[in-house]
Amino acid sequence: MKKFAVFARVIAIALCFLLLLYGVIAHAGWDLPFDGCVTADKVSVYQDSDTNSERLTRLDSDTVVTVIGVEQYGNRTWYKVLFDGNRRGYIDAKYVERQTVTLAYNTLLELDDLRLGTTEVGTILGVGTAVDVPQNGMATVIYFGVGTYSGSFAEGKRSGEGTFVWDTGEHYTGQWYSDRISGNGTLVFADGTTYSGTFQRGNLYTGTMKIVQRNGNVLTRTIQEGTLQRKATLTCTNGTTVEGQMDSSGFYGQATIKYANGDVYVGSLSQGLKSGEGTYTWANGAHYVGSWKKDMMNGYGTYYFTSSKKHNYIRGQFTNNNPSSTITYVSTQGIYYDTTWRNGKCVKITVQK
Repeated sequence: MKKFAVFARVIAIALCFLLLLYGVIAHAGWDLPFDGCVTADKVSVYQDSDTNSERLTRLDSDTVVTVIGVEQYGNRTWYKVLFDGNRRGYIDAKYVERQTVTLAYNTLLELDDLRLGTTEVGTILGVGTAVDVPQNGMATVIYFGVGTYSGSFAEGKRSGEGTFVWDTGEHYTGQWYSDRISGNGTLVFADGTTYSGTFQRGNLYTGTMKIVQRNGNVLTRTIQEGTLQRKATLTCTNGTTVEGQMDSSGFYGQATIKYANGDVYVGSLSQGLKSGEGTYTWANGAHYVGSWKKDMMNGYGTYYFTSSKKHNYIRGQFTNNNPSSTITYVSTQGIYYDTTWRNGKCVKITVQK
């Protein structure tokens, strides 16, 4: 019995260790390393994952670190990080937030790609001489080779409400904190693409993106707490709209397409093409209900010649938008016929017996 108690204790300790290890791995997200931002001022970096170890330095808010490991000590989760080049240390995980990357359509868009103009010397408009950036209050400052900022300063950094116009054509109007876009605002790119909502440390965190495509179409997507949502709307220059889900390959799953001429498709898409089951309704009321493949009627389906589903339809196999082989036709009088089709034309019709 004593041996069994010892064995049970060993098993219990092992289970606790596995659960702890699982918690650490789950916290890490299985995707180390990753870049993160320090979320508070004067956050301590320690030699080991213990507050009793040597303090190496303190990091300010918005400092970027690279998380290369995760450890659990006591009731705290610690990130092992790289900072100031190749220096290594440990930070309490609650003070580090993963940097967000926005996947928009099939292009990675990172606000950090924009030059935020951290130049410490500029020209205050109306004075015309190079001076230090104002410590506090409102001012308009030119950042040479970058752009112009008009708005509030605090402790020599852009903080509060302000507008920055980049020389490259982008402009942002909204809230700033410690020289970074942070808070509510709107960022407009040179091509007309617009990000609007809440920003954190230079990235859109929650809001709406209206992305102008090369052909002039506008793709509208939302991001919620740093995560890009699947729902998307595409507004084409010709008036056609697509509403549905999107990944890097295009629209997929259930969607609604409203064409400029009044036609409507409701059904499944794959890589932006009609595929699977769906209903296409023409502006005159005629509609097809059935299978699709490669953006065309393919497979079993029913084509109704009017908006009514009672009579006046053909039902059977379709190939590349055309009735195929022998299918059934039901007239407006409710009479059933066998019809034979070739190359999209009915070549034979007989009354069903």
